Amino acid sequence: MQQETLKRRGTSFNLFLFMLQYLLVMALYALAWYIVPQLSLTLFILMSCWHFGETDIILPGMPTAYTSLIRIFYGLSVLAWLLFAHTTEVSSVLTRLVPADGLVFRFWVKGIIYSNLMLIVSGLIIGLTVILTTSGAQSKTNSWFKVKLLLILICCYFLPLLPAFALYFSGWHSMVTLYNINEYLEGEVSFQVRPLKKIWIRAVPFSVIALSSLAITGYLLRSYAPLFNPLPLLFVFLSLITLPHLGVMHLLNHKGRN
Repeated sequence: MQQETLKRRGTSFNLFLFMLQYLLVMALYALAWYIVPQLSLTLFILMSCWHFGETDIILPGMPTAYTSLIRIFYGLSVLAWLLFAHTTEVSSVLTRLVPADGLVFRFWVKGIIYSNLMLIVSGLIIGLTVILTTSGAQSKTNSWFKVKLLLILICCYFLPLLPAFALYFSGWHSMVTLYNINEYLEGEVSFQVRPLKKIWIRAVPFSVIALSSLAITGYLLRSYAPLFNPLPLLFVFLSLITLPHLGVMHLLNHKGRN
């Protein structure tokens, strides 16, 4: 994606420098997690909320300020839905990421009191946003595509935390990202699976590496550290690989769709 973006700008692409920059961002963020975990967690949450909204929400013709506001509220609502549906599990993970007497954890504990209200409000915002972004010039195909989001989020409510996040990211977020990449590369807006075939084929080696690494890590942890809870470490690792990814995708979404 970065290579294509620079090509359109008439700038050369250096794979070594790109990878070096990518890894440097990950290393600096890992250091930040070690030094200021509360700030790092807050930053990751805010960036994720914006990324969810930027990936999903397209409002052509609407002023940028309004679009940005809708994206932020939508992203916050999606994350709130996923988190407040699993308060016990989230609390367990948070105690291993940030101090229990810190501001972030205390804020979360207060939020748990209103978890039902949070779920209702976030559900309403998501529903209204789906209606807003599938009306007018939006196609029926897009409308049915957004129905999948609602069904996935309903399923996430009843699943444990880890399967819920896995379902959301694999069943929705990754698919929308692939559609956006296809639109950027091919200049074609489509919500059909067939146009993604080329992208999927290119992604197969990376998917195999990722799944193999995850399987090996899971086997090693189960064999040599059966009492170790991998969720906090997995969360931090996810944030490390996500941060540079957000920069690349923001450039794609900003240049290719706005």
